[in-house]
Amino acid sequence: MLRYADVALMLAEAYYWQGVSPMAETYLNMVRRRAGLADWSGSDLRQGIYDERLFEFIQEGLRWQDVLRMYSNEEMIEHYNAVNSNFSVKDLLLPIPYNERILNPEGLYQNPGYGVE
Repeated sequence: MLRYADVALMLAEAYYWQGVSPMAETYLNMVRRRAGLADWSGSDLRQGIYDERLFEFIQEGLRWQDVLRMYSNEEMIEHYNAVNSNFSVKDLLLPIPYNERILNPEGLYQNPGYGVE
C-alpha cells in the first residue's frame, strides 16, 4: 500500500534531481494543498521537499532513508558528530548478521567497522 503523499513527494524529489523544478514544486504543492497549507514559497526546493516529507511522515520510520538521500556521507558524519561525537562511517551501515555470514563464510564479508568474529 502506498500513500498519495509519499508518491507525490517521491515525484517531487525525482523532478528536483532531474532539474525540472517547476514540476517538483507542482507535486510538493499538491501535498501541501491536500493538507490545507499554502503553496511552498521557500528558496531551497530540495530542503522544502525533505521538510515536507518530515512533517508528512513523522513517526512512520521513513526519516533515516530520507536523510541518507539528502546528505553525502561526509555531510552526515559532520552533522551527527555535532550531536554525538561517537558517530562515524561505521554508523552509516548495519552489521551483517552472524547467522547470515556463517551460511557463506568465504563469500559474505562484514561491513567496515564491525570486525570479524
